[in-house]
Amino acid sequence: MPSIRQFVSDVSNQLKANSLDDFISPKFIYSLSQSIIADFLKKDTSANRLSFKIIEGWSEIPNLPMVEVDVTECNLGVIQCKKLMRSKYQLPEMYESKFGGLIKQVMALNLATEYKNIFSPKQWEVASKREFGNDRYYFFLNNYLYIPIKGNNQASPEIVRIEAYFKNKWDVDQLIYKISSSCADCKLSVDKCKPFLDYQMVIPFFLENDVKKEIVNYLLKSKQIVEDALPDLNNLNKTNQR
Repeated sequence: MPSIRQFVSDVSNQLKANSLDDFISPKFIYSLSQSIIADFLKKDTSANRLSFKIIEGWSEIPNLPMVEVDVTECNLGVIQCKKLMRSKYQLPEMYESKFGGLIKQVMALNLATEYKNIFSPKQWEVASKREFGNDRYYFFLNNYLYIPIKGNNQASPEIVRIEAYFKNKWDVDQLIYKISSSCADCKLSVDKCKPFLDYQMVIPFFLENDVKKEIVNYLLKSKQIVEDALPDLNNLNKTNQR
């Protein structure tokens, strides 16, 4: 996978090859690329297999602290939900398929328990009424991870690890740094001074060329619209100079 700097440079070179020499900020190109990637992933017809199709770009937060919150925070019924655990911090934005966030796994710190995505509080209530096994679930709400505890004998996770397709790795590193700074026992370290543009570009390899093409087409079309809207601008300027 290219760095953000390399990706932006590739797009800029393609624009110059198409006679668009105007300066376009790397931030704008990067922001536009995220929107296009998100759109492609949301519309992917193989959404149920995306987590297997995507090889690179996944990020892990290995020690996400959880805190207990009132079950009414997610409008969960107290009959089905005895306790509700929520991530202490909001998670970085992640890419989504049409089914929800692209998450490879959520597991207990010791890897003994794996949690399944139930997508919403309402879906968890439905599942909890028909499930009699030992399955454990999670869902996301407002970028927080929630783990509902069904029975009094079910363990409440204080720390979990999550691996997901977060939109940019800089945000992930900032959260890991924040967690490690507030935890004396945490052994995690990140390069807090690493330039944003040197981070790995989070993009599936099978979309890279299509995304670049979409960016170039969008910017060329935008420039053409401006030129068509003001076709006599140059002539007008020359007239005023006489």
